[in-house]
Amino acid sequence: MAVLAFSLWVAAEFSDIVRGALQSVPLAQKESGLALGLSKTQLFLYVLLPQAFKLELPATINLATRVIKTTSILMLISVMDVINVGQQIIEANNQKFPTGVFWVYGLIFFFYFILDYPLSVWAKSLMAKQK
Repeated sequence: MAVLAFSLWVAAEFSDIVRGALQSVPLAQKESGLALGLSKTQLFLYVLLPQAFKLELPATINLATRVIKTTSILMLISVMDVINVGQQIIEANNQKFPTGVFWVYGLIFFFYFILDYPLSVWAKSLMAKQK
């Protein structure tokens, strides 16, 4: 049930991104394509879609980072499960390694940082190119 709800959420978010990108393509582009005699399919494939793709890419990357933060895609378990496993490791080894708390939570932080930071940098660079 949770997978279905999550899938519907991602689909709704992504469809909203695509809708916004298609609506942000200037109306003059559509009118110019129709004036050149392009069919609606050709207009969509060769004029609207390439421009909308460039506009939607940063928002899609942002959605991907939100998905990674909301769920743990690589392990198919939630963030709370990763933290709970970290707490179990800490509790099991607390006597031997009193500073293990910092290492375990540091490793969890590093894992999510490695997943999210490159996507965030890529999205920022794409946004800078659009301006």
